[in-house]
Amino acid sequence: MKRLLLVILLLLIPTVSSAQTFTHHYIMELNKGWNLISLPVVPADDNISTLFEGLDVKTIWSYSQGNWFVWGPEGGGELLRLEYGLGYFVYMNSLGYMSFSGDNLPSPPSIPCSYAPPPPHTYQLEAGWNLIGIRSTEPVLVGDYLGTVAWITVVDGKGTHLKASDRLLPRFGYWVLLPGV
Repeated sequence: MKRLLLVILLLLIPTVSSAQTFTHHYIMELNKGWNLISLPVVPADDNISTLFEGLDVKTIWSYSQGNWFVWGPEGGGELLRLEYGLGYFVYMNSLGYMSFSGDNLPSPPSIPCSYAPPPPHTYQLEAGWNLIGIRSTEPVLVGDYLGTVAWITVVDGKGTHLKASDRLLPRFGYWVLLPGV
């Protein structure tokens, strides 16, 4: 009887995973004209048509490894999904509100193996210009976020050149210029 009671009690104890995620819901205001945005969480659905459904979007642009990628509501272009932590230019014909839910990336579990996944905020940055967002739901200092990366300048969507002590904000995109071009 004591063993049965012990087994039942053990089954009732909640377990905690070392790789927890937290769901966030966002309503992002998109002004008429150009908006430089990013997704601060991994969206539940990253399909552009779904994310911008019902909004008066003219076009969406992304930039990666020296190439521009585009999406239009008429179905044209090679850009089909918004990736967590990258920057995107969104041109709105009128004011709109994009609503989406998503999870933050969990910290990698500590498992004894020869492969260790990269930290959640790791990027593949190239020499020259990179269009990024921040992979965080909280503001972070430019210098802290870029860490030991040798950078020349960081520019926000208004054209302001940021210093290491300036804050990067969730939901916004940023240009980062790296040396070597």
